[in-house]
Amino acid sequence: MKKVFLSVVFCSLTALHITAAPVWANQWNVLEFRYNFATNDLEDLTTYIYKLVGDTTIATNTYSKMVYYPSSEPQKQKYVCAMRATEDGKAYVYYDNAEYLLYDFNAKVTDVLYTFWGPNAMDYGPVYKDSVVNISTLADGRKKIDAERLGEQCRFLHTWIEGIGSDAGVIFPGSCAAGSFGYALLCAYYDDECIYTTDNSEYSKYGCEYNSLQNEPYFPVGKVWSYHVTELCEGGDKTFIRQMSVSGEKTINGTTYLLLDNVPIRESGKQVFAYYEGKETLIYDFGLNVGNKIVSPSARRYNDNEESLATVTAVDSVTLLDGRRAKRIQYDYRATDIEYVGSVSDAGVLAPLYGEELPTCGPIRFLCCSADGNPIYETSQGSCEFNTGTAVSNTQVRPHSATKWVRNGQILINRNGKTYNIVGVEM
Repeated sequence: MKKVFLSVVFCSLTALHITAAPVWANQWNVLEFRYNFATNDLEDLTTYIYKLVGDTTIATNTYSKMVYYPSSEPQKQKYVCAMRATEDGKAYVYYDNAEYLLYDFNAKVTDVLYTFWGPNAMDYGPVYKDSVVNISTLADGRKKIDAERLGEQCRFLHTWIEGIGSDAGVIFPGSCAAGSFGYALLCAYYDDECIYTTDNSEYSKYGCEYNSLQNEPYFPVGKVWSYHVTELCEGGDKTFIRQMSVSGEKTINGTTYLLLDNVPIRESGKQVFAYYEGKETLIYDFGLNVGNKIVSPSARRYNDNEESLATVTAVDSVTLLDGRRAKRIQYDYRATDIEYVGSVSDAGVLAPLYGEELPTCGPIRFLCCSADGNPIYETSQGSCEFNTGTAVSNTQVRPHSATKWVRNGQILINRNGKTYNIVGVEM
């Protein structure tokens, strides 16, 4: 196999060790993401493996064949292009029956290069202008070239490193990509040994094989939602923690479901379905954007909407307690949904199935969501301290008399001289 680049930097996942050992990268782990211009967040993150797997001859030149696949699904390996290097410091890519310049490590400051833009940007043309603005030398003698990508679609600096390639990925010389999609090199390897990890804090937090799409189901076994319940029926006052969890499996008509509070659910891409009353019902769709609609059992009650549709009014993201960024979707006639958490409604994670109706015996308050005993979302700091890991935890408190009545169609509760609505908010 022809070696494509020059000397590289040895590293591990925990430390960086500089050396001038004459080896070359032959695998690149590249993070692909969608950039949300409204929130400045990265979404739909997936790591793809780009790997050299053998040689091929095209015309009179010998190339190294490159394949790629999602890091979690190596069985989906596909051929993407071929690469070769020359003695004068250039690297070329053969893609779609044509050869393009990929890098020129002998370029000088102010040189303008026309380099390959990447396989996913061909609608804009196969090449793009790069202006070399700075050249430096790393401690081990390798060149580092900073180039400015020029054009209407993007104009910014990016970096090429001898032995590694672009900081956006080996066949993405510039990190500007078509539309809202972008790329970032996480790690590079030589024969399965890590020789480079990014030092960009925006991407280094994802490690080498992060996948928000393939690796992380929204509601896996072990996820628990905790709610603080106050019962005011029968002349008493009792509070306890009600927990809903995902556990076990059930097969219906040949389809395997997990059980969320004994309701069969399954995931398909960004959607979550519940099997209820003899049919499947879509309860979550985390791929929605502003203006999209989804069925909401609560919509008819709010606005006489016969189709019971809720419309997305805002989309942004939040940081979960485990460090992940999660999409947050807000609606007009439905409680807010958060990826990996579900509905933040006090009516429970299955509110999109049952509606926002609450029991009339007392207030319910959503506390937190946890996974395998570790909090990932809290409605207030420390609210997951109620999460005992059991299905139901009861704590008896001193009884108080309470009365209920209806005013303007709203159920109100009087307790100790104070008036509350059904979700426990003092009126």
